[in-house]
Amino acid sequence: MKKFYGISVSTVEQLELLPVMPDIDVLELPGVLLESSNFKIPAAFANKKIVVNNRDTLRFFRSLAGSGMGIKQEFFRLISRRSQRAAELNTVSFSLFPDWENFSSSLEYRRELLEIMQMCCGTIQRNDLDLSVGIRLPGGAENWDMLRDFKKSLLYPVRMMADFHPHEPGALEIAENYSENFHFDSDFWRINFDAASGNYLSENLYSRLFSLVRKSGAEKPVMIFSPGEKADRWIFSEISEALMTAGANE
Repeated sequence: MKKFYGISVSTVEQLELLPVMPDIDVLELPGVLLESSNFKIPAAFANKKIVVNNRDTLRFFRSLAGSGMGIKQEFFRLISRRSQRAAELNTVSFSLFPDWENFSSSLEYRRELLEIMQMCCGTIQRNDLDLSVGIRLPGGAENWDMLRDFKKSLLYPVRMMADFHPHEPGALEIAENYSENFHFDSDFWRINFDAASGNYLSENLYSRLFSLVRKSGAEKPVMIFSPGEKADRWIFSEISEALMTAGANE
């Protein structure tokens, strides 16, 4: 099984500081960057596949229950603008991050979530983008059957993105369950760690992460490494070297 590697940036400044990363296939950008008409992909990364991460949408989804139609329509317009801009940048995946905690506990919230997600799915599909739905591990939904049923009820082709935080308690065990429950459906693994605070990925942890991805069974899994908003050029260089070593050892 061939894996693809990606790197995630949080700001334009961070993007401009990226070193040459030959083993990186995917560049992940925050959706907010696309709202600037002046934003361009640096020439050094022009041949990379682009993934747009809309993790900031979690704030909207948390306030969704009971909100008026005007707020929902404004959010829909935001997603429409971002997805149109993403299509112009040849984006291969566009992600949304619902609030799965409220999803598990409230039928009313599930109904409202389905309504707004279907609206978003329509405009994302019209812009010829693949939609990924993110779930935080740990901290997302733990009712896997309910989550699978909801995904089917969207009636759109949707893939899963594991927004994984490996340094948090119980993270690896929860990720094991996720791999088992979303077999062949986990295209993206987003590996989050605050490298500037010392949360590095050890050789053993890299090995565990690769094992989880193999277990998930996706045909072409992508592992996107997100070292945090304060990550500097040196940290990105360390990730690049680690991935080169990992590729040589597989």
